[in-house]
Parts: sequence; structure tokens; C-alpha cells
Amino acid sequence: MMVSAPPRVMTSLQGAIKNLNYPLPLPPESNQIWVITIREGLFVLLKVLNLDIAVSTRTGCHGDYLLILDGPHSYSDVITKLCQRQSHVGLVSSGQDLRIELHSEPFGAAAGQHTSLQAYYKARDVNECLVNNGGCAHACKNIFGSRLCGCRYGYRSIDFSKCEDIDECDNHNAGCAGICVNTEGSFYCACPEGYQLAPGNKTHCIDEDECSDPSKNSCEQVCVNIQGGHRCSCEEGFLLDEDGVSCGMLFNCSRNFTHEYAGVIQSPIIPDNIRTSVNCFWNIITYKDLTLTLRFLFRDWTPTQGCANYINITANQGAIRMREESFQICSGVLELADYHSDSDLLEMQFHSEWPHSSNFTLEYYTRENVIDWSKQCGGTLKGSGVLQSPGYPKFYPPNTKCLWQAVGAVKLKFHLFDLEREEGCLYDYLEVRDGEGVIGTNIRRFCGRKSPPEVLLTKTGSLFIEFRSDSSIQGRGFVAEFHIETI
Repeated sequence: MMVSAPPRVMTSLQGAIKNLNYPLPLPPESNQIWVITIREGLFVLLKVLNLDIAVSTRTGCHGDYLLILDGPHSYSDVITKLCQRQSHVGLVSSGQDLRIELHSEPFGAAAGQHTSLQAYYKARDVNECLVNNGGCAHACKNIFGSRLCGCRYGYRSIDFSKCEDIDECDNHNAGCAGICVNTEGSFYCACPEGYQLAPGNKTHCIDEDECSDPSKNSCEQVCVNIQGGHRCSCEEGFLLDEDGVSCGMLFNCSRNFTHEYAGVIQSPIIPDNIRTSVNCFWNIITYKDLTLTLRFLFRDWTPTQGCANYINITANQGAIRMREESFQICSGVLELADYHSDSDLLEMQFHSEWPHSSNFTLEYYTRENVIDWSKQCGGTLKGSGVLQSPGYPKFYPPNTKCLWQAVGAVKLKFHLFDLEREEGCLYDYLEVRDGEGVIGTNIRRFCGRKSPPEVLLTKTGSLFIEFRSDSSIQGRGFVAEFHIETI
């Protein structure tokens, strides 16, 4: 006798569907029914994860089967009827209802013995905006189970679907500092005659820049725009004439001194009628193997509050060593003093404020850039790298001593070896001490006529390499690759 339980009604937006006794099969001669009913505006998305029905000798799905109907009733339209093993089958209802019937036959021909069902469903939204824009005048936004209408910027919503223009100028002139002009869906700001909108700002007005208009710019060198007009200025080393337009050269202000060994710089004589600030710039450039020294003589160097008159000095490398360890001089009358730098290029700025009463004389001269190579070479060798004589690729310097140490099995491969040529290796040489301690147990000394082998191996675990040069003859030096392995 066929057993049919009342349909199980499911109204949640998602859920699981399993046959009675799952994971055991549905009892023979049984019907199990599910009716899914969700709110209007949604579809039902069904996913059959696993449907297990034994193979039947009968045809036409007259044995065990799964029936899915597009609606809540037994007479609703059939979506599909399944009577074979299936997995991961998906389908969608046309409305808010879906009916699922699982049927098993009485015993016989193994019918009903293996019939089981596992599935799940979830609500699927209907996009109302796809039909006639959802009835919205401007924007339609689909939401779960419904839709919302919106208006473009510059419009307001009427009756939740229509839109009308907003006159932004009625609200505090829409933020315009000058004139507000309303347009359909928007507005723009304008300015009175003689003004223009500020760049990057669509609301505020600024004075028109006469300097950018050749017909209004009468300045000889520099034009500075001001509110309601403009004024003229001059480039470095020039002063503005009394006509307010022309520029005259200021003697001794701004110059480049290039590849000179010595020279003198005088502060400029600034006329009394110049009440603006004056800036002068000098660049002193000498040769790369020289450094610059400055000697100042300050005359009538008047102290000013807040360092109004000052001299700034900067170098392109190293650091300028001054008595006060400062790059700026702005004190009162100073004695004659030398300031030594480590640089071959110095930049100097002189800034003077009215009444321009500070004056100075600057002498500069050069010195040889002497490098103490003994402090620049030597050390501990680790891993792999390149060992080379100091100053390479130039000739190695005279009177130099370098000491390198390595711990481990060392391999040296020489690519270049060019030291002073003499028999006893007493003047310029490279000495390798293989063994414990600085003295070492295995001493090998190489020079011009006693070159090292192309590859030099040590295995004692400790290596000292010493390079020495005297004051007479120099060579190209040496270059060797090294590789150190831990013992």
C-alpha cells in the first residue's frame, strides 16, 4: 500500500532537502513531497546534489522517480522527471513556488531499495530593472526582491520614480564666490569682468594674470602678478631701475668660477635706493683631484636680528669643516679665517637686506686632494669577491700598506699583476702568509719579476695578504678573484 506523507512546506530563502531516513534509501512504496513557497519577486534555484535510483527494467520512468513541478500544486507544469542516477543538476522556477515529489515503487525488481535524494535550494532575485528600466525616470537599482529609483546629480526625486531639476543657485549661491548660473541638472560659477576662475577651483575668482598676456606685461625680465595689477622684478645679479620696468646689472653679483686654482670674490656694491632684498650666487669649480679652501675678510658686517644678512655655503660632496660647524655665516665682524672643504665644487649664496650695510672679500685657493690609502684598504675577506690594489684601475699610490685577513680554505685567481720590477721584492710587493698568526708559517712574496701563479690555493685555515709600496716607482697593481670556504 502506497504511503504518502503530507507535503512539507518550506518558506525560508534557502534550505536543504533530504529524503526520509537519509542517508538510508526512501522506504518502498512511499511518496515524499516538498513545496517551496518564497516571497513574491523571487525565483527558486534548486540544486540536486545527488539522486540515487536503482536501474529498472521498466521504461518511461514508471519505476522510482523524482518529479519537479513549476508551482505549488500537483497539477502545476512539469519542469522535469528524473528516474536515473543524477548529480549536480540545477534548475530554476518561473515564479515563487516549486513542488518536488520523490516516488518509490513497492518491492520487486529491486525497486525502491536504493532511491535517495539530497538537494538544496536558495532564493534567486528577479531584476525588475531589465524591463522598462523598472519604471524609473533616471537610474534603476535592483535590490533583493524589489527595485529602487534614483535621480542623477542635480535632480530631485518625485513620486519615487520621476525626477526634476534642482536650482542649486537658490542655496547660498551654490558656493560661488561670484556669479551662479543654473543649468539643466547642474550649474556653473562665473566671475565679474577682470577676474577669472582659479585654476583647479570652479567656485572662486582670482585676479586676471596680466603677466601671461604679452599685451599687458611690460616687464623687461620678471613679471609678478598682484591683485588688480602686476609688478616687475629682476633676475639674479640684476636690480630694478627707477622706471619700475627695466633691469640693470649689479656688478660682482652672481658668477661661475671654473677650473681656476685661486681667485677673489668681492661683495657687490648695492645702491642706497634699493630697498628690496638682494641675492647673489657664486659657483667655484676646480679640478677633481683638488679641494677648495675659502678665506673671508668681513668689512662692515653689521649684525642683524634673525640672521637677515647671511652667507650660505654648500659642497657637492663631503662636508665643509667650519669653525662653528655651520654652513651659514651671519654673525658680526669676524677675523680673517680659513675654511677648508673636502670638495672640488662649492656653491655660495649672499643674502642682503636693506640698508645693505654688510660687505666682505673672499679669497679662494686649491689644495691637492691627498688620500691616505692605508686607511682605505685592507680588512677581512669573506665569501667570494674581488681583491685589488688601492686606487685601481689607476696606478697604485706610493708609501702604502694594506693588510687583508681570511679564515678558511682560500682560492685566489689572478687576472692582473703589475708591480715594480726588481729582483729582491724589497720595495713594492704582495706577500701571502699561509698559517696561524700574523707572521704565518708559509711566506710567499711576489713582485714585478716574481709573479704569483694564476691560481693560488691555501688550506691551512688562516691567510694574511699584505701589500706594500715605497715612494719611487708605481705600477698598475693587481686584481684577483677570491673564494673562501669554511674548514
